[in-house]
Amino acid sequence: MLVLFRYLPQMESLKAFGIEAKWRERLREADEILRKLRQSAMASAHLTYHTLGWGSRMGGLSWRRKQKLAEEVDAVLLDLGVKSQQLSALKEDYLFFAAHDLYQLFEFVLERRLRKLEAETNAQLGKCDSNDERRQTALNEKLCAIRLLNKRADLLTELRSSDFRSLCQKKMPKSLLPGVDADKLEELADRLSSLVEQSHRTGSVLEQAIEILDGPIEGTRKRIYFELFGEGP
Repeated sequence: MLVLFRYLPQMESLKAFGIEAKWRERLREADEILRKLRQSAMASAHLTYHTLGWGSRMGGLSWRRKQKLAEEVDAVLLDLGVKSQQLSALKEDYLFFAAHDLYQLFEFVLERRLRKLEAETNAQLGKCDSNDERRQTALNEKLCAIRLLNKRADLLTELRSSDFRSLCQKKMPKSLLPGVDADKLEELADRLSSLVEQSHRTGSVLEQAIEILDGPIEGTRKRIYFELFGEGP
């Protein structure tokens, strides 16, 4: 019996008591079924991740529910032997839109701070001595710089061609803002960038990011602004 079970898997067929078992053929059939199942799961996963990303921009599932669904799809694909590199490629749009929404939070806070700076600069210009042309020129140049920076990024293009942290740094006017404001914005940029980078490393939207993304948009943005600057936007 031990010899039989040792060589049974290697035998093309076994005839005994009128029964013929074609082992290798059955194994090939099983491999083919598994291959087709893997292809079907990949196609289904592609559609799922696309829906979680592009297809859910107008509401629907919460980010917590999206992440749970993504984890379920991950488990199926990994169990079928799909490589992690393939899985990362499938989830690109899903993770991109998490980064997209987090950047909009940073953009909101930066925009409101720049508006405040613009109002203060306008007030200084209004009080400026009409004969002080150098001061007037400097304030007008500052206003132009503020307005130039206070343009929203084309995230579908810029966030795909640049990593999250670099885009935050590019948009932050450190030379224009007071030191305390610059430090606070740097703190927010670093916090959000870390969440995005960890999400890409793990292939999932982190709980800390979900807590931000699932809250009421305006309420969450105003709350974080207040936490940073101690005043309303």
